[in-house]
Parts: sequence; C-alpha cells; structure tokens
Amino acid sequence: MSHRLLRGVFNFMTRDVWREFQDACRDPVAAQKRRLFTILRRNADTDFGREHSFASIRSVEDFRSALPIREFSAFEKYIERMRRGKAGVLTADLPEMFATTSGTTDRPKFIPVTPSFYAEFYNTQKVWSRINLNAHPAILRGKFLSLVSPWEEGRTEGGIPYGAISGRNYRNHASIPVQRNFLAIPYSVFCVRDFDAKYYAILLLAARQSISLISILNPSTIVLLARKLNEYAPYLVKDIRDGGIKVEKDLPPEVVEEIRPRLRPQPRRAKEIEDALERKGELLPRDIWPEMALVNTWTGGASGFYLKQFARLFGDVPLRDFGYNASEGYMSIPCRGTTTAHPEDKGGVLAAAGHFVEFVPYPQGGEPLLCDGLEVGRQYRVILTASNGLYRYDINDVVEVLAFDGGVPVIAFKHRGSGVVSVTGEKVTESQVTLAFRRLRDRLDLNIEDFIVGVRYEETPLYAVAVEPGVNVREGVSELLAREFDEELKKANMEYRAKRDSGRLAAPRANILRRGAMTEYRKRRIGEGTHDAQMKVLHLVRDSRLFEQFDTLHGSGASADAQSSPRPATRTKRA
Repeated sequence: MSHRLLRGVFNFMTRDVWREFQDACRDPVAAQKRRLFTILRRNADTDFGREHSFASIRSVEDFRSALPIREFSAFEKYIERMRRGKAGVLTADLPEMFATTSGTTDRPKFIPVTPSFYAEFYNTQKVWSRINLNAHPAILRGKFLSLVSPWEEGRTEGGIPYGAISGRNYRNHASIPVQRNFLAIPYSVFCVRDFDAKYYAILLLAARQSISLISILNPSTIVLLARKLNEYAPYLVKDIRDGGIKVEKDLPPEVVEEIRPRLRPQPRRAKEIEDALERKGELLPRDIWPEMALVNTWTGGASGFYLKQFARLFGDVPLRDFGYNASEGYMSIPCRGTTTAHPEDKGGVLAAAGHFVEFVPYPQGGEPLLCDGLEVGRQYRVILTASNGLYRYDINDVVEVLAFDGGVPVIAFKHRGSGVVSVTGEKVTESQVTLAFRRLRDRLDLNIEDFIVGVRYEETPLYAVAVEPGVNVREGVSELLAREFDEELKKANMEYRAKRDSGRLAAPRANILRRGAMTEYRKRRIGEGTHDAQMKVLHLVRDSRLFEQFDTLHGSGASADAQSSPRPATRTKRA
C-alpha cells in the first residue's frame, strides 16, 4: 500500500473524531458543556452520582455548587471499592484497567480507565496523530521507535489489571496489522524486567532498521537511549554482523523466541554502523538513522534541559510535542512544531471535545473559569472532570495560556503545583522527602534539626540535600545521608526509583550545614517583614539555584562547594 494511500485510509478512519475536533474548535464552551453533561448523565446512578445529586444538575453553576474541588485523596475510598471489582461506584462502567502513577504519599495512585474514559483519551490522541501524519508524511518511509511501560504490571484484588496507559495504547496499535508493520519494537520487549537487557534489545532491534520516527513521551528517555546507543555500539556491531544477541541469557525465553526471526546476520548494516563509529569516535542517532523525519516528545515544563541536547543527537529534525497529557487525561493537542535544532514549547489547543476542564488563576487563586475566561500570558491550575470518575479533580498542574487559536486557548504545561518537583517525570512531593527523612532519621538514630532538598541541573540532574544536624557530626556522614535518602525516596516514590535505576537521575548529594544555619535564616526573614507564625521553610524546591548560601561543613561528592549549599524557600500563608 502506497504512503499516500495509507494516509488517505487513516484520514478516512479518523473522520468522525476530526469532525468533532473541528466543531469543538468553533465553539469550545459548548463542546465543554456537552462533555460535562454527557459524563454526568452517564454516571448519575452511581454511588458518587447519587451522593452529589448528578440527576439534578442543570448548569455548570449547579455542578460547582454540588461538588467541591478535590485532591486525589478524596477519591481513594471510592477507588478502593472499584479495585475490589465493585461496579457503579464512581462510574457506571467498570474499569478495564487502572493506570498507575506516583501519588502525593508513598503509595501510587490508581486511575480508573473505563471504556468511556479511554474513548475520550484515545480520540484526542487520534486527532494528534492525524495532525502529525499529515504534517510529516515522510514518517511512513521507515519504522517508528517508541518506548512504553507494560500495560499490565499486576492485578487488583478484584482481578483488574493495572499498569501504564501508554503500554495499552502500544499494544492496541500492535494488534492492527497495518500499524504493527510500522512498529520497530515488539511489545513484549517493553515487559522485560532487566533494565540493561531491555535497553540493549531495543537498541539492537532499532539499529537494524530504518527509523523515521522517534515517539517517546519523556525527552530524558530519548537522551538516555542515545547514551546507551554509544555505550553499546561495539557490541551492537558484533551482534548485527553475526546475528547474535549479547543479552540473550537475561531475556525471558518467550521474548527471545519472538525477536529471533528479526536477528538474521546483517554484515552490511554492521559495517555502516562501525564506519560511523570510527569516523566520529562516538555513535549518535543522527549517524545511523539519517532518514529520521520527526521526533515526538514532551517539550513543556522541565523538558528544555534535555531538549538542548537534541541538536547534537539529531541535527535539525522536525520536533513535535505530545500535548499536555497524563494518566488522568489528555488535555491539549499541539498543532505546530519546531525542530530539534531550535526546540521550543509551542503549546497546544485545548482538547475541548475530550474532558471537561476548569482553570483556577495561579498563584493568586480565585473563581474557576471556563476556557473563554482565560487570558493570554496568565497561568492557571487545572481542574479536571473526566469519565474516569475524577470529578473536579485538582490534578496539581499549572499551565500558561500562550495564545488563542480562534476561540480556543493554546495552553502549555509549566510545572507541577505546590509541593511537587518533577524533572523527568518522577513527581517527587514535599511529603515524600519528609517521609524519607523521617524514616532514615529513625532508622539510623540521627539527630537532624532541619533539611531542604532541591534539584541540581547537571548533565544528569540530581537531588541535592542540605541538612542541619542537631549535634556535631563526623566527617563522612554526608555520604551516608545521601545514600540513605536515595534509598528511602525510592521506597516512597516508584517513579523516582525508575528514573534512578535507568540513569535519568543521578545519585543525590548531601551537604552538612553549620549548626544554627536555619535559625539564622529564619531570623533574617522575620527581620525582612515575614510574620513569624506564618513562615514555613519548604523542604522541597525546584531548583538549587534558588537556594541561598549557607556555611557548609562538609558534603558528599563533587557538590561540596558553595553553589551546592541550598537556600530555603519560604511559603507564607495567605491572611
């Protein structure tokens, strides 16, 4: 089938969702209200719907009066019942799976993925895919390289699978023969538990093929893949030449059996890669995949740190954002792209036909707004209502309105809300670092007066820790603190653990502060006018460059310098 015909077939298959998207762009407020009342009608007879009188709601104002804005913890008691297999709790339809993601405590969140929610999510993704394909038809000339997590990592008490929604999407694509032909990596490879073996297998399979599209959510993962490509290069050359697989003993037999037919000897391809390696002394994606036509990845928030490396890795290749999305929903559709040589976050139009979204002015707060009440240049917290049973859910994200496209706001993700730091998708919370310090203090019987944690943006980012001891401590305790903090934070946050294990975050470093440093800081702030009773030192901040200087007694690793000494940020309660 020709590429032009394939594009025509895809456009025909997505004509209904495309028409819905265009209608929503013409009148986004009407589309948003339609979505809200579709959700309320469908779920009026659920336990939650009856408790909140869904059947009596006739307007957005009624909806807001009946339901307060909630954090995820307010839904957990309902979700616990859904996990046990009980129907009609938050949603009329039982979840087909739960999408797991890091929560604000040490327990992961379980997001219900119902058939109706998945339709909202997936239809938005289809619109995004259609825009991508029509803007960059050259992606059909080669294979697509993705990296996803397993859609089924386990099952709940009620036998419902839980895992990553990205894995489910990929598995769905792989079940359609025409789409499967474009996928460079079989889904089973993503389920390999051994990290190094999985990455080696992915790169071995990809290096054998002509890759025209890299479509990976997290740019830090792309940078990591590129690093591993260079690290594994000599072994890849040998395996491609001989038809072997260096990590065979570390792969499940069923995975080896599935990929074995793809591992025939390719001496000519091996020679191409070997020559590229010898010419430059390193192996980059641009050297072995010159036909690359598009890179899809997140460009918002902290992604810029990684995107700066894309020019060296890819040269000047079209770059497009996935849009503002999470396990809880798909909220925007990018209609414009940039390039890997000049990356920029262009944002995306609100996916008005998808979920119902409200916006609360940030940071000052105020009344929630619909999309027609937003202003260019202003930032807002996102309040989400979707068919997954999360009604008026504060997703703890902040977006900025970049422009309006017709009547539709173009929004860009800026950062997580208060108390959350996320460099590469780990979503570390203040409560998690506090829990980690409490556990290590109790377990090691350490006298810790105060502490603060912040991100250091090095080649591989890391979390820097500054600790004020309650007693004099010996030299060398900073290494112990850094190591134990790392282990406790891994226990508290599964996504931090994954980023550390994969090398996307480096090991933390700790500095021991002079005793009394925090007290002196507090005195200084009070002297500057901060109310004593209203001042709170944050234990987690986004960027170590925001830290003030403290006198450091000693520190772990290369961070024991002036720059690494964190400065507390303060949170003042509003009167």
